[in-house]
Amino acid sequence: MIRYILGRLASIALTFFVVSVIIFLMMHAVPGGPFDGNDMPVSDAVKAKLNASLGLDRPLYVQYFSYMWGVLQFDFGIPFQSPGETVLDLLARAWPPSLLLGGLGVLIGAPLGILLGMAAALNRNTWVDYLASAFSTLGLTIPVFVTSMLLILVSAVWLNWLPASGWGKPNSWILPVNIVAQSLNLRPGDEILTTDHEYAAVDKTFAYVARRSGATVVSVSVPLPLTDAQSFTDALLAGITPRTRVIFVSHITSATALVFPIEDILAKARARGIITIVDGAHAPGHIPLDLTALGADYYAGNCHKWLMAPKGSGFLYVRPELQAFINPLIISHGWTDDANLPGTKGVFGNTPFIDGLEMQGTRDPSAWLTVPDAIAFRANHGWDQVALRCRDLVQDTAQRVAAITRLQPLSSPQFCAPQMVAMPVPRCDPMVLKLALLTDFGIEIPCFDWRGHTIVRLSAQGYNTQADMDRLVAALADILPKIVAAA
Repeated sequence: MIRYILGRLASIALTFFVVSVIIFLMMHAVPGGPFDGNDMPVSDAVKAKLNASLGLDRPLYVQYFSYMWGVLQFDFGIPFQSPGETVLDLLARAWPPSLLLGGLGVLIGAPLGILLGMAAALNRNTWVDYLASAFSTLGLTIPVFVTSMLLILVSAVWLNWLPASGWGKPNSWILPVNIVAQSLNLRPGDEILTTDHEYAAVDKTFAYVARRSGATVVSVSVPLPLTDAQSFTDALLAGITPRTRVIFVSHITSATALVFPIEDILAKARARGIITIVDGAHAPGHIPLDLTALGADYYAGNCHKWLMAPKGSGFLYVRPELQAFINPLIISHGWTDDANLPGTKGVFGNTPFIDGLEMQGTRDPSAWLTVPDAIAFRANHGWDQVALRCRDLVQDTAQRVAAITRLQPLSSPQFCAPQMVAMPVPRCDPMVLKLALLTDFGIEIPCFDWRGHTIVRLSAQGYNTQADMDRLVAALADILPKIVAAA
């Protein structure tokens, strides 16, 4: 037995050696390099720097022994497409699904093999026997990667029964947004999935990106009134196809003032390999925000709204392993042509991601520098309690207006933004309503049409009072019957 085990181990070692040599030689025989096929032109100097950093400028035999020594130490190098990670990190992340898939393969294959064997034994020299034998022979002789590609082609592309990739369910197991959108490497036929509640300027951004790349924007309707998280998630899941590459959603919508429960869809998109972009313009200072726990690939937030910093202050969050793929809209002093190389430092000592986006000529950073003071102001003045008072004002006012209009709200209070509410009113000309509120009552408030609804969107901040809310309710009670009757 010991001799047999040692023989098997020796054969495994020999096989490993032969396979490693073949892989090494194939990698060097195939033309091209890390930058071939990249959308950005790369200078010869950068290519030389890359070759030196990866040891590709050394003699072939030195590269081979270095490669083997790294393999023996479980050091498989750095993946060029995932800066900040190692190949071992990628393998570790892929191991649990691979193990589960292997286990499922055994659970499915073993009973199937037993049944085929029994059928062949009970029907010797018949078509059943021949079919079972042919099936098993093909399974043994055709490489798995061939059969798997055929199965994906049939089940995912032709029949559309399953997604081509991903692991989520049993059947599959305005500037910051512009920066991300225009850095996406989309191709004709790719799909960008979004909702019918998004901000108009951002909708136009993705329409522009889709026109330029040949991709398609797919918009799904979020069921209203929004009263549970699952209906939101299900609406987006129903819009995913094998061609979905990006999901873009708001955290808090502008027109409808809804807090979308995005956590579940972000996790499911990540499991399927779909890029997620979140428009968080109304979130900072409005709702608790933990970007790491949220898990979005890209998140854009404004600080000039509920955080009360000056206009022009905001942020773009990008998961570290994706930062190398972001291209600044304006190329200036902070950009370098080796910015997406692993381990590269920015011109000013930060990461290339930070320096490339922030260091742009004489742009005034004053608004950004006020953000820490805005956060301190909120802390020093107990702003959490101020926000709770504003929430009570908003919700109470919305109920009073609903009692006048007798129209259903767009959501339950759980999914309404704490300090905002979009109040449906009877169908009328929103500009006539807006001007009447302003000229007759001195009330400045957004009034607009949205998806067949006339909306009055109320926002309350620390300076608003109960008297302000009473004046709005009285004004709507007075104006709406006149405008609706005139229409």
